[in-house]
Amino acid sequence: MREGSQSTTKVLFLAHIDVSRPFNGTSTRSRQFLRALAAQAEVHVVYMDSPRGGVGAAIGGDLPDGLASVTAVPQSGFGYAVFDRSFLTAASAVMQETGCDVILADFEKAGLYGAILARRFRRPLIYSTHDVEYARYLALARRDWRRGVLAPYVYLAERVAVSLADHVTCITPTDLASFGRWIPSDRLTLLPGGFDSAEFNPDHAGAAVPPTILFVGNLTYPPNREAVEVISQRIIGPVLEQVPQAHFRMIGVYPPGLDKTEPRAEFAGFVPDLAPVLKAARLVIVPVLRGAGMRIKTVEALACGKQVVATVKGAEGIDAARATRLRIVPLDDFADAVIDELRHGTADEPADFAWLTETYATEHVLRRLTGLVESVARRRK
Repeated sequence: MREGSQSTTKVLFLAHIDVSRPFNGTSTRSRQFLRALAAQAEVHVVYMDSPRGGVGAAIGGDLPDGLASVTAVPQSGFGYAVFDRSFLTAASAVMQETGCDVILADFEKAGLYGAILARRFRRPLIYSTHDVEYARYLALARRDWRRGVLAPYVYLAERVAVSLADHVTCITPTDLASFGRWIPSDRLTLLPGGFDSAEFNPDHAGAAVPPTILFVGNLTYPPNREAVEVISQRIIGPVLEQVPQAHFRMIGVYPPGLDKTEPRAEFAGFVPDLAPVLKAARLVIVPVLRGAGMRIKTVEALACGKQVVATVKGAEGIDAARATRLRIVPLDDFADAVIDELRHGTADEPADFAWLTETYATEHVLRRLTGLVESVARRRK
């Protein structure tokens, strides 16, 4: 790991997740942020390091080059869910040693730690919320009572962080409007989920035989596991009855035993290079019913020229009115829509790539992020 860049701006990057491994869209986005910031600033990272075993053991870990320092705090159940004093202590030690100019708190309760440090060291705070987290907890509470118990605490932690932050960023216009009820709009910036247009694009796309229907996501995440249940109970049977050659494939790390629940589908696990898998698909489905934020996997599939059939939640955070290859249907009509697309739709069509690139390409999002960090840091200097 080399020394930080020649920029005089020093950034403390607090991550409430394991940024060393791309478990999901949240950690992938955080890693993109780190890579962009390390190219322009001296970045010191403090993150929660997840256990190396279990379902995520197959996911390799690394961090972007150019970071000035990295501090990994072992993740504990209570510390992750509520509060981890050792995480705050480690971050405080880095602040004392480096005197960072600005704190960037990335995801969920990182904002609470960032708010405490910002007050303690009198430094500006940028809170990268991703979503309105208390609302996500409430959405997940139907299947996980613990989320419901924690939702009031998450609300308070989020409210404190947003109120004390010099600037707040979030992913969707809906989130922006929610936070706009708490703080003035000039302290808010929309940074949508980004995709790598050099990787996810219509080039060399072509559906394989037999026609493959993909569902992509971290299958340890409850809304994605619920989507697998929906696929098993309401989609696979009717589709295979009408199109028996179709092949259902689930992409993403999954908990033990999930692959045994649906013998008619392939559970491929974590795929380090997703673009070729998307490009070979005939169709991508997103029958998600709960959750929050932006469905970046839906954007990546559209960028590859694929037809996507999704629920309203499966298209959340995306400007669906502009997407010619995105078909949003209620769950009762989902199987029929898949059958119709397999029989009458086209496998590849690049119609959405240009506007997706203009709106969601990673390079544009990261340029806005680095500009925001420099602007906030200059206020202190």
